[in-house]
Amino acid sequence: INYHPENEGFIKDSVYEFIELKNTGTSTLCLEGIRFVKGIRYRFPAETYLKPGEFIVLSTSGKHFLEKYHFRPFDQYSGQLANEGEQIVLLTAEKDTLFCIEYDDDNGWPVSADGDGKSLVPVDLNPSDDQNSAGSWRESYINGGSPGADDIYRLEKSTSDIITVYQNYPNPFSETTTISYSLYTEAEIEIILYNLSGKPVTILEKARKSGG
Repeated sequence: INYHPENEGFIKDSVYEFIELKNTGTSTLCLEGIRFVKGIRYRFPAETYLKPGEFIVLSTSGKHFLEKYHFRPFDQYSGQLANEGEQIVLLTAEKDTLFCIEYDDDNGWPVSADGDGKSLVPVDLNPSDDQNSAGSWRESYINGGSPGADDIYRLEKSTSDIITVYQNYPNPFSETTTISYSLYTEAEIEIILYNLSGKPVTILEKARKSGG
């Protein structure tokens, strides 16, 4: 939950809000008709499925989210997450409560998520208990959080300061994923995919690229 993003100057910080769902189970979930009714407003369309271990990210502005995180969210929601804390309620198509979480900006909740750039993430990567206590949540490791992926500590920049490689999305994935990067100057780029044994599988890109 990124309810109070860091202020980035002349752009309203609220446009960088996002909320994500993760399937922590072992079966594919059908989200058709499931809707947020408090905190934000959103109904998942027909034939929306969430595979085990995968994420769905909703944002308040698809345009600004793409500019910041370099991939498109699943969709946009209406409304705005309250900076002082509020309830977030998700209902089934039959109006049964799937979950109800009430976050806060005080009373033991992570203070850095309240405008200092961090997002709220669960302490456990795959929580199975009630998530309404402050102790069940922590601040993200990096500013802006890690939408679309588990929040795991990683270096965002290479030591050369020539390139930033962003977290792939979705992660984990089954068939396809997107890997984004930004260059600070013109450079020769070679992106190689390795297997778990450290052996190269394929070259994804090998070319000279301009900055950007």
